Amino acid sequence: SGGRVDVAARILEEGSHGWALAGTQKQERAMAVAAYARRQNVAHLLLAGALLFLADASLADVLTPGEGSGEPTPPPTPPVVSVSLQMNHVEKGQQVGRAVFATVEQGEDIPGGAVRFCAEHGLSSTSQVLGIVDHLNTAMERKVAEAPDAPPYESDVDFLRTAGAYSKRAMEHKDNDRHLDGASDLVRALIRPGLDPQAKERLSKQLEDMFRDYAAFKEAEAKLQAHEDEMAARQAQEEEAEADALARRKAADEDWSNLLSALLASEAETETEEAAFVEFSLTLSPPGQDTGSFEVKARLSAGQHPDEAAFGFCARNRLHSHAEVLKLSQMLRDQAAARGISLPSAPADVAGEAGAAGAGEAG
Repeated sequence: SGGRVDVAARILEEGSHGWALAGTQKQERAMAVAAYARRQNVAHLLLAGALLFLADASLADVLTPGEGSGEPTPPPTPPVVSVSLQMNHVEKGQQVGRAVFATVEQGEDIPGGAVRFCAEHGLSSTSQVLGIVDHLNTAMERKVAEAPDAPPYESDVDFLRTAGAYSKRAMEHKDNDRHLDGASDLVRALIRPGLDPQAKERLSKQLEDMFRDYAAFKEAEAKLQAHEDEMAARQAQEEEAEADALARRKAADEDWSNLLSALLASEAETETEEAAFVEFSLTLSPPGQDTGSFEVKARLSAGQHPDEAAFGFCARNRLHSHAEVLKLSQMLRDQAAARGISLPSAPADVAGEAGAAGAGEAG
């Protein structure tokens, strides 16, 4: 149809305008054109996609969730009116321009669309906002002129009778952090006919203050979100560290449990192997200490020499007297003899030392 041809022609025209721009601006222009194509008709995404490909941009930047993925999505709702504008800014000492689209979406009126556009693009002066209003008004008048028999567009805005009423409602919006709604009401007040210069000046100041408050609100909101994200990331790290520590503790507990089981099994095996041994209790009172006496067990394992057992017992219990070692050795011999346990011969080094000591005494 003629309408679709006009849209396609406009896509090509707007895309070609950006081809002399640098890479980043070229991508922005292609993305803006593709966004316009998406709003007009999904079928035009093929043409918009070609522009994006040539500009090294991504189709995902202008698709809504589900588009291009095979998932069913509702058809995009076209704006009531759309106008292409050229925004200029200085970059590296040069004037750089890029194409943007100001629209009035379904349910909005012209002041609401103008305020939304200005908020999205960092425009905040009264003259800039009213300039966008003029562009949208012109586009709306052209649309009506092209289709005079079409039913008039009706927005969802609750219109008021006076500028003062709009100003009052704008302050109510501000108190509830609905700054853009408040700014829209102030624009509606400013474009009412018959305003005196003092009222226009007051409303203009209120409008610019509203945009400043909106910027401050968004900045605070972004900081709060960043703080919440940081806290969430920190909590996730702490939870991960806690889980890691718990896992290490569990592994250590398992290792200790296995070691304890092995030790108990070893002790049981040792007790089984050393079932034939002499054992009796002794009460020790450490000299020079007021800790009192305590009971210990002296043991003689099967196959163990009494001198070896006596020396080990005295070493463990800090009994360093030679007489104590000999006394305990004799007690172990007596206990073994009473139970009919045969004792092994003294180790060769012990026997040799005993012989040497006897020879020395004889000499």
